[in-house]
Amino acid sequence: MDLEKFYKVAPWPMRPDDPKAQARFNKIVKLFSFLLASHPFFEFLSRKSFLRVLDVMAGSGIAGAALARVLSSKKFGVSLTVSDVRRDDLQLVHEWLKDVKGVDVESVVADVSQLHEVIPNRGKYYDIVLLWGLSTPHLDPWKMAKAYASICHLLKDDGVMLLDEVDRVFNIFYRIGYKDFLVEGESDKDVTVISIHRGYDKKLGVFQRTTYTLPEFRKIATLNYRFWDLAGISALGWIFFSNVDVVPPKMHNVQEMQHVILLSKPRRKISPYDLKKEPVFISTKD
Repeated sequence: MDLEKFYKVAPWPMRPDDPKAQARFNKIVKLFSFLLASHPFFEFLSRKSFLRVLDVMAGSGIAGAALARVLSSKKFGVSLTVSDVRRDDLQLVHEWLKDVKGVDVESVVADVSQLHEVIPNRGKYYDIVLLWGLSTPHLDPWKMAKAYASICHLLKDDGVMLLDEVDRVFNIFYRIGYKDFLVEGESDKDVTVISIHRGYDKKLGVFQRTTYTLPEFRKIATLNYRFWDLAGISALGWIFFSNVDVVPPKMHNVQEMQHVILLSKPRRKISPYDLKKEPVFISTKD
């Protein structure tokens, strides 16, 4: 899959043997410790002794493992499910948790918008769902709506969903400007990752970009990206959740960590099965 090929070269710290990823893990632990102790959406934890956590679009499971570490340190029993379409990366979650006791782990290979079908016996099952790692650009608005519906189906009535997010509309289109050619960063030694604009899909609201590595100019993958803003992703979440809050960096004060969107009390007015059939606008050709 193109997504797997992309993350093999992407300059994104997620592997347990990467010092940058280890530092990132520790910062996520610090951020989750702050949120669990201070945010009112987590008051329900006082009534629990065992928690079920679902980490979607999990990659190596770094965020789910970080939350499991925090919960375990607070003497909660933890069951962690990590899910992604990238099968190999999911196995790295065991490395993140090798020093953490009392955490049951399973991996589920699935698209986030289809989780309710992959694990259909888990309606109202999870206490906390994470969509972490600034992953929303991989979801166009139509798929994001399906993802919210699927997650709401799996969450308990008092459950909470968390996303880390940035305002890409402001940061990219206003502060920086969209780039046809962009140096994404350094991957391995002497390997530079770049991306090049290939088009825009008006129906999906996504930019298509192809990733290459230099100096050999080797094509890696072509992917679609939706550049979300904070208001857009939060307002769409409000359709599916009664309560929405955004914790800015200046409040949590964890360096290099972004805004955190918290959504609680799933409405469940829209079932994921209601969204199974694509609308006419998407299914018809131009």
